[in-house]
Amino acid sequence: MKKSNILIVGCGYAADFYVSNLNDYECLDIVGCVDRDSNRLEAFSNYHSFDTYSSVSDALENVNVDILLNLTNPEEHYNVSLEAVANGISVYSEKPFTMGITESKKLLEVAKNNNCIITSAPSLLLNPPIIKVIEILSSGEIGEIRLIKSAIHEGPVHKMNFGSWISPSGALWPAKNEFEVGCGFEHGSYVIDLILALMGTPDSMSYSSALIYPDK
Repeated sequence: MKKSNILIVGCGYAADFYVSNLNDYECLDIVGCVDRDSNRLEAFSNYHSFDTYSSVSDALENVNVDILLNLTNPEEHYNVSLEAVANGISVYSEKPFTMGITESKKLLEVAKNNNCIITSAPSLLLNPPIIKVIEILSSGEIGEIRLIKSAIHEGPVHKMNFGSWISPSGALWPAKNEFEVGCGFEHGSYVIDLILALMGTPDSMSYSSALIYPDK
């Protein structure tokens, strides 16, 4: 079985949980990690016994990489993903894909031109319950679907004790990024990607937001 070599870029809170899942797949091999914070890079790499690299370019020069796992802060997603796809490396990026539509379109264009794949979390479509729903709808068993209602509710996260949320290798939950990006832009895709899979691409989409908790 040919393995796909994965480079982890961004060793923060989410990275440990990705590693625990990736280790379940014999076809995937984590070949190293990158982080701009040397202390975080050291803590993460020591915990998992990974090789470290000073930058994406350093890693690409020294090890064969098939997939770049982009777990950096949201504002860094675009540049990190762009460097990868420009070098023909496929990318799986944490959400949000980028911070803007223009950047997202650029990444897709460069990836296509370099024959590589780029995609983003959340990836729910392979969950068994979702697969079953898609099978039922595709079969026509319950007739034509004309309307889907969906909602996502996170609760008042800013009122929770998020300062105590620490990953196995010692990274704090990135509260600043989460609150600045906002729950709609950050997590709305969990619902939207399922609707797209079930109903297809819409003719139009609208979105509104509001600051409900000023102290957040």
